[in-house]
Amino acid sequence: MSGLFTELKRRNVFRVAIVYLIAGWIILQVADIMMDALNLPEWTLRLIVTLLMLGFPVAVILAWALEITPEGIKREKHIDRSQSITGETGRKINQVTVILLAVAVGFLLVERFTLQRPASEPIAESGPASAAGAPTEQSTISAPDRSIAVIPFASRGGDGADDSFAEGIHDDLLTQLGKIGALKVISRTSVMQYKDTKKSIPQIARELGVATVLEGGVQRAGDRIRINMQLIDAVTDKHLWAETYDRDLSVASIFDIQSDIAHAVSRALQANLTSDEENRLASLPTSSLAAYDAFSRGKLLLPDRTTAALKQAEDSFREAIALDPEYAEAYVGLADTLSLQVDYSGLRIDDYLAEVESIVEKALDLDPLLGEAHIAQATWLSYNDSAAARESYARGVSLSPGYAQGHQWYGNALSNAGQIDEGIAELRIAHELDPGSGIITSNLAEFLHQGGQTEEGWALCNELVAQRPAYSRGHMCLWALAWSEGQIVDAIGHNRRTLELAPGNLLLYLFHGLMLNELGLHEEIATWFAAQPATIKGNADVRAGLGIAFYYQGQHEKALAAAREALEIDPRSFGAISLLAALDLDDQRNLGALEALSSVFVKLTGADPEIDATIAEPAMLLSALMMQAGRTKQAQKIATAVETTLRHMHGFNPFYYAQALTLLGRESEAVDALRRAIGNKSMGGARWNVLASPIFETTRGNPEYRDIFAAIESHLAQQRELYLASLK
Repeated sequence: MSGLFTELKRRNVFRVAIVYLIAGWIILQVADIMMDALNLPEWTLRLIVTLLMLGFPVAVILAWALEITPEGIKREKHIDRSQSITGETGRKINQVTVILLAVAVGFLLVERFTLQRPASEPIAESGPASAAGAPTEQSTISAPDRSIAVIPFASRGGDGADDSFAEGIHDDLLTQLGKIGALKVISRTSVMQYKDTKKSIPQIARELGVATVLEGGVQRAGDRIRINMQLIDAVTDKHLWAETYDRDLSVASIFDIQSDIAHAVSRALQANLTSDEENRLASLPTSSLAAYDAFSRGKLLLPDRTTAALKQAEDSFREAIALDPEYAEAYVGLADTLSLQVDYSGLRIDDYLAEVESIVEKALDLDPLLGEAHIAQATWLSYNDSAAARESYARGVSLSPGYAQGHQWYGNALSNAGQIDEGIAELRIAHELDPGSGIITSNLAEFLHQGGQTEEGWALCNELVAQRPAYSRGHMCLWALAWSEGQIVDAIGHNRRTLELAPGNLLLYLFHGLMLNELGLHEEIATWFAAQPATIKGNADVRAGLGIAFYYQGQHEKALAAAREALEIDPRSFGAISLLAALDLDDQRNLGALEALSSVFVKLTGADPEIDATIAEPAMLLSALMMQAGRTKQAQKIATAVETTLRHMHGFNPFYYAQALTLLGRESEAVDALRRAIGNKSMGGARWNVLASPIFETTRGNPEYRDIFAAIESHLAQQRELYLASLK
């Protein structure tokens, strides 16, 4: 045996084996890098490994059987031992070994300490420490710095389907990280602007206000998925953690990888997870890859808020549910889509309510700890039980603290309930989590304005339009603030621009008719309405706007006909019921307005009426109708609830507040409220809610009220002149 060992050593077999192994390792590292850079298929690396393994015994056999001589390579048995130069060959192999070792060590040092890769480059397979999820450097992250932005992942595939797949992985990982209460995770809307960016990591972090940035890439090839990630300290621009995952393509693998990344990020940022958070990260939402793909498509469409995008999102969520009826998140997506269609696509509230309850209940049955499901439940509850809705919102954001939309909707609900300071605080959290979200920015701006912080509100709206001039919601934000201040000509301009950008939003047509009526251009409404397409004429609230024009002109029968036509289209039409109530109060005949308001706004009829700002107008009309019908006690309860809710909402139509005070017999306070409204330029809707309001009918002989009415008439006349001049 010792003789064989000596002969192997003499023939340099051991030296050749060592050189082969070192060279093979270097080849694998280079291949690993070039594979992603050249967009090579996943099997390329496996092929190289296989060839290297097959080549190893060949190299050893050749080292045994052959020898290098001055005349070339010859078979060892044909060489005279006295003429052999194996010793000299061995020294040369030693030199090659040293050089290769130096290259390998240099590669490791560069990889470990200095190499900073952009997201488009891969990460070499990590060693044991990284595989265990440990940070690659000692973390110095403190509690205030546990903030992270996950920039869009590079797609290493070759088509659009792979891009969508990478976006879905990115969005889901954001959701996973958002479940960790100790982390501040910037939402998807804000980070998408950095897709394919050339900006440095420190610059991105400064713009988003975070301490760390997670970047990476996704490659799907056949039945395999490869994901590489790296967490970077924004101050030092160095890695805190890095890992490459190479797995079979399945939903279980995808969510297992995402869970592992979430845990690794938590450890790197020293963020402790609660047991509930651990359980949520470990849960598997679906086992169907097709359902997951459909859900991801739907979720990526939701931010558009266009009629077409919302319909496509609805179809995708329904497809996901059909593929996996146990997919809780797909039910939430469908519920949210239907809710948004009420606001943006003209979906009837009755149609929404008829379906959404069972959808939300199914989601909660499947996953009671899904925060997004509680948010969807709150949106549905808000139509009939505002207090229960706010409880569900609070539960939802506690379960999903990184869910910016949840904080946004909760903030809106609190603000509309009169808790304006608490609502703004929630909206600020939403804005911090998603500073690039136009809808969150505009909501915050509008409620700041309503809460008396008008300068900040205007600044946010103007900044939004400056940054995103083609974004319709930014112009709608400017419309809301201009309308609130009674700057009707400016509001018409902003609404016109919004219509150009979002022609499918039927609310904008309603706003246009509302503003023409406010200027007293009632004759123009009929001409404008006649020129609209059938989709616009078929909208109940737009048709009610035509009826309001007839009402202003004293043509009550035409107004009543328009109101009834609108109610046939949609029995819950807010504009139609309001018009019916005004006609009922003016003519003092039972037109069914009291019954209609009572059936639609059930929460106003209980012993403790539930009021929020969004239903202040129907609440006041119902109170006046009840007063007219002799139901004084309930009428006063409703008026008191409105007064309490709107007391601190300085910019939200103060005329409803004055109406409540008038019905409660507190006329001097009502006069003061109206004067403050005029002084604060809170004049939006003054014609409909003051000059034409039946609630103020009994006060028209009061000199103080007459002065206020005259000031409003003067302001509206000036606005009318400005508008007519703009048409010339």
